[in-house]
Amino acid sequence: MLHEQPRQLTKGLFKEVGLARDIKRLHFDDFVLCVVTVATWSKSELLHYAFKQFDVDDSGVMDSRELRAFCEGLKNDSSFYFAKNVNIAREKIAARDRKHQNQESTRQLHKSLLGQIQMDNSAEENTIVDLEDLVKGSTEFQVAFYPLMQLQQNVRACALGEHFWARVTVRRQQVEVIVKYMGHRGGKLPSISFLTRIVAYMLPFSQAHAKVLVHKLAVLKYAEERRKRQEEANARAEAKAQRLAQESKAYPEPLQP
Repeated sequence: MLHEQPRQLTKGLFKEVGLARDIKRLHFDDFVLCVVTVATWSKSELLHYAFKQFDVDDSGVMDSRELRAFCEGLKNDSSFYFAKNVNIAREKIAARDRKHQNQESTRQLHKSLLGQIQMDNSAEENTIVDLEDLVKGSTEFQVAFYPLMQLQQNVRACALGEHFWARVTVRRQQVEVIVKYMGHRGGKLPSISFLTRIVAYMLPFSQAHAKVLVHKLAVLKYAEERRKRQEEANARAEAKAQRLAQESKAYPEPLQP
């Protein structure tokens, strides 16, 4: 349905939405979850997902081997035209990182001919790229990164179409803005005029109704985020208590004479 060949870039989709990575049978509810998640990703979320698939050691950066694998992952069967652009993008991103490394190295290394030769020979292998570098690269080399964006387009096309998901994405962004507003103001919502509420009630397909709906969705998302933060805080507190209990058993206080 997605017109995508199995590859490293797509193998992590199930795990990303909370399903087993090697799931054999996909229920309809699971399919809907996958479609909705991928179709509504922002560009930064899509890049973050792709980055994680090739950061195999979970170090938070790609070395030269992982960067090469990432660029190969962009070259699916439908993107032969983009292969050259992908290679150019990889070389430019790596070159930019090497330039930064060279600037740092000149402050620390002696400017000997031998040191310079060693630096040049190992430059490719010493390439380190983080998510920020990838975001910059996707802006500078949009054609090279098109196969990644095409993955999301294929997901959108298989269910309801690009226009529908574009509107959903806009609404999601509106919800995020309000949630951020609530976070800065102790959970308080932006005000909605009484007239807007009346129009929203009378005209269910109006802009006023859409605005009220966004506020309702923001309230739900804000509550969910607070619940998750509380659970994380409780988990950290419990882990700390267990660690202190183990330390007290390992190093009991001496008895007072």
